[in-house]
Amino acid sequence: MDLTFVIIVFAIPIADTLRVLLVRLKNRKHPFMADSNHIHHILYSQKIRHKTVVMLIHLFVITFVLLAVYYAKVSQMVAVFIFGVLITAFFFTKQIVEFIIRTDNLLAYGRFYKSIPKLSPKIYGRILVPAASVIVVALFITILITRSNTFQPLYQIFLMLLIGALFYSAITLRKNDYYAELLVLFNLILFFTLTGLNNFFYVQYSVPLIVQINLNQLLIILLSVMIVLFVLLKERITNYKQQYLAGSDIILAVLILFIYIAVQFINIPESCRISDIMLRSYLVFLFYKIIVIINPRTHFYLYYLSFIVSAIAVIKSLF
Repeated sequence: MDLTFVIIVFAIPIADTLRVLLVRLKNRKHPFMADSNHIHHILYSQKIRHKTVVMLIHLFVITFVLLAVYYAKVSQMVAVFIFGVLITAFFFTKQIVEFIIRTDNLLAYGRFYKSIPKLSPKIYGRILVPAASVIVVALFITILITRSNTFQPLYQIFLMLLIGALFYSAITLRKNDYYAELLVLFNLILFFTLTGLNNFFYVQYSVPLIVQINLNQLLIILLSVMIVLFVLLKERITNYKQQYLAGSDIILAVLILFIYIAVQFINIPESCRISDIMLRSYLVFLFYKIIVIINPRTHFYLYYLSFIVSAIAVIKSLF
């Protein structure tokens, strides 16, 4: 086993432990006595909310895991260089956070944020979201018209699950039940599983500057950009007070990312495409949430539309 890969994957706990030990030795304290110098203590001590601290640590871990995959699959030299830069910055986390939190710096960031044109939220809500929605709808229609997998006896069970989920949602949707919303993600995974295990998403297209890219990559890039822009501009786009990503959403993101990374090292036919389906479905689900937040009147129609497209995909696969 390449230990470098393992070290990059577990960089956060390893580096945090080493950094804490060095700080304790520097302060002439027992290296194994508990204190409040761990990364979560440092972030939380700067009056950062608990949920935000957890999310930041999740992002740190995800970054190093992706870097480990890059090390194993693309370039070891580049990955090691990036790892060295990130770990060096990590050892100075306290100083970096304190520099960012200082009043003058926060005011500078605030002025920069306010300098973003006021028109940008309108462009996002009135142009980008409708355009991306049209692309996604056109993609779904194209898939339903042209693609279908070979019949499998298991598909009949899928249809029964859809009927049961529909009855459940009819009872709980009006109660703002989060688990009812997760049925949309289930429907999307089912839809892409029935229609996406073929070459439709993997035909290569020539794109300027990128050379070759497939439809799956284009869709992931499009939806990722839309989600990141919404997170950055949420307060300006809508008066929605709740958090866009619930704790369960973040857990799902970590789980799907783990699956995506794990299958890169498992030599099973179609395993990579299954991980692509999970990631693609999750991004469409997050985009669905954006549309519902911006235009709540679409909630009912989009929610049950997810059942309709999944049911069509199942029925089409049965015949």
